[in-house]
Amino acid sequence: MPVNALELKIPPGLVLLAFLGGMWGLAEFTPGFHLPDAFRRAATLACLLGGAGFAFAAVFSFQRKGTTVNPLEPEKASNLVTSGVFNITRNPMYLGLALFLLAAVFKFSNAYTLAGPIGFVLYMNAWQIDPEEHALEERFGQDYLDYKERVRRWL
Repeated sequence: MPVNALELKIPPGLVLLAFLGGMWGLAEFTPGFHLPDAFRRAATLACLLGGAGFAFAAVFSFQRKGTTVNPLEPEKASNLVTSGVFNITRNPMYLGLALFLLAAVFKFSNAYTLAGPIGFVLYMNAWQIDPEEHALEERFGQDYLDYKERVRRWL
């Protein structure tokens, strides 16, 4: 399979579900660890709320600017969004999804499931974000390059 065969091919939501399924499998067949219930619930909820906050703020920013939220066709972006949550991270939707996976780590109480968020970030960097950034550089030129200098990819 060519190196770029997965670039911009699988919707990030499906990637999230695949990693979540793998995490569930790991949690079922590997030993977990004990976390106090109150901490586990609080950490899970904090990650879920943080993830939802980043994701919804990003969608709202895209809609306000009138540009596409379709991650499989970044070349169709009509506007470069650099305000709001995009001042914190260039990829708030993907950060939100990674936080959902981190919530699952706490929910499962299993260190092996940390492979999920780590694998998700590595996958997204290689097959989603790098191609997106290339398309945005071509589309918006120096404005996007300046933005990349100001704001980190994740946090």
